[in-house]
Amino acid sequence: MGVILNIAVLSEILFFTFSDRLLKGKSISFMFMIAAGAAVTRWTLLFLFPSTPVFIFTQIFHSLTYGLTHYAFMRLIYEELESKGIPAGQGVYTSLEMGLSTATLTFIGGSLYDISPGSAFLGMAVVVAPCLVLGGWMYWKYDRVAHGVLS
Repeated sequence: MGVILNIAVLSEILFFTFSDRLLKGKSISFMFMIAAGAAVTRWTLLFLFPSTPVFIFTQIFHSLTYGLTHYAFMRLIYEELESKGIPAGQGVYTSLEMGLSTATLTFIGGSLYDISPGSAFLGMAVVVAPCLVLGGWMYWKYDRVAHGVLS
C-alpha cells in the first residue's frame, strides 16, 4: 500500500516542479474547476471500479485534486490579500484545509465506509461536486470578460 501511495507523492512533486510554467496565465477559477473535475473523476472511478489497478491509476490524480487546489488557493491568497494579511490567510486556509475539513470528512468517510467501502468514495465525489459549480460561477463572475466571453 505504501508503495502505491508513493505514486501520489511523486505526481505531486512533478506537478509542483512544473506548475508555475504550466499554469502561467491560467485563472484561479479555471484551476479550481480542473481540480474539482479531477476529484469527482478520481472518486467516481474508485466507486465504480474498486480494484487495485484503478486505485494505482487514480493516484496520479492526486497532483490535480490536492496539488492544483493548493496551488490555486495560494495564488488566491497572494493575489487578493495585502502582504501583511498573507500569513493570516495562509493560517486560515491551513486550519480549514488540514484541520476542520480533514477531521469532519474523515469522520463522515469512516461512517460511509462502515456501510460499504465503496460508499466512502461516492461520498467524496458528492462532497466535491459542488466545487465544480463554484469554480464555474467564479469563472462566470470574474473571468469571462477577461477572456473575451460576452455576457
